[in-house]
Amino acid sequence: MSEQGESSGAAVEPGSHIACMVGRTDPINQTLNGILQSVAVLEHEGLVSLVIKILWAHGFYKDIDFDDPTALDGVIALAGAALCSALMEYKTGIYKCVEFSTAKSGDTYRSILTYISNKIYPRAELAARFKALKAKIKERGEARLGL
Repeated sequence: MSEQGESSGAAVEPGSHIACMVGRTDPINQTLNGILQSVAVLEHEGLVSLVIKILWAHGFYKDIDFDDPTALDGVIALAGAALCSALMEYKTGIYKCVEFSTAKSGDTYRSILTYISNKIYPRAELAARFKALKAKIKERGEARLGL
């Protein structure tokens, strides 16, 4: 991928639900001309930690088929929707309670799943990086329990 914008990255549309996370991740060069150059938004430590807590704090990891390459997609989308909801509470710089429910966050959840399916999986380099991320999540979760 060159600095002139030639890339096989995935576009992040400014009004999309995933944009709430893209605009608030670590200040690294993750987009070039509006094209996502990595899965950095999904690699953010806050999102990874939340996925680990969701799965390993209450034993839900036991219900995950880690041999299924898409097994963690739903949990990652759920964690992303929760983070977007939390970010929206401070959108104006002043705290305003935002309900986290299927009705309020379902579109964000579905948008993140669609993003994963349509933008990450079709691109070999992004799919490989996403697979590595999920392996890292599993390793950290197991290490947390001493497995």
